[in-house]
Amino acid sequence: MLSLLRQSDVSKKFGAARPTIYEWMTDGLFPRPIKFGRKFAAWPEHEADAILAARIQGKSKEEIRELVIELTEARQHTTLEKLAD
Repeated sequence: MLSLLRQSDVSKKFGAARPTIYEWMTDGLFPRPIKFGRKFAAWPEHEADAILAARIQGKSKEEIRELVIELTEARQHTTLEKLAD
């Protein structure tokens, strides 16, 4: 099942303040949130987990940028069946 994280959840998971998360997004080191409405945006938890794992593994900034691109592109291929897993 797909779980979503709000900005405060992402900050807790990474131990980083909101401006840091947005700096990472600007630098291509973290995916942009999915906008569900004017005041509601969130990240799929599996994306945040993948970025965290890459950072723990000591991946380079370029490797993390590539991962962010892969994760973002994969959003286009999400189906209801994948959401139910």
